[in-house]
Amino acid sequence: MMLSMELETAVADLLSGSPREAFGECWKLYKETVHIPHPEGFYLSNSQDGTYHNLAVVGDSRIVDIEVGEGKNVTMNLCRSYSGIGLVMGPVPTLAGTQGSLLTVFCRVSGSSLIGHFWTARNEDEVVRLRDFARTVVEAISKG
Repeated sequence: MMLSMELETAVADLLSGSPREAFGECWKLYKETVHIPHPEGFYLSNSQDGTYHNLAVVGDSRIVDIEVGEGKNVTMNLCRSYSGIGLVMGPVPTLAGTQGSLLTVFCRVSGSSLIGHFWTARNEDEVVRLRDFARTVVEAISKG
């Protein structure tokens, strides 16, 4: 329950300090459709200029990713659809959107060489939070 409150607080802070109506729309869509009532972990990152926001939530054998920037996306995958995760110190040349990343974490799609959800950390604070989130994702994928 504590993590749920922490997530709600982080989103409320984002929405109060950001003029991003699009993130609010995606948050509402998440709450109405693929809401994870008991999250095991979450990772929130924002661009310095406030034009990009990403929130990933893990729990209930699912990973939900809200991404708002040039587009608005809410995606959900079952943890069992992933066979593992990769951690790269820096960007991944074949993944658009990882330039400037200090740490990139990505999920491997089961039975293929495709990459599913991925997240980046662009400063030391985000690196610490993304490492913690990566541990949660590993545990969730391992449980299937």
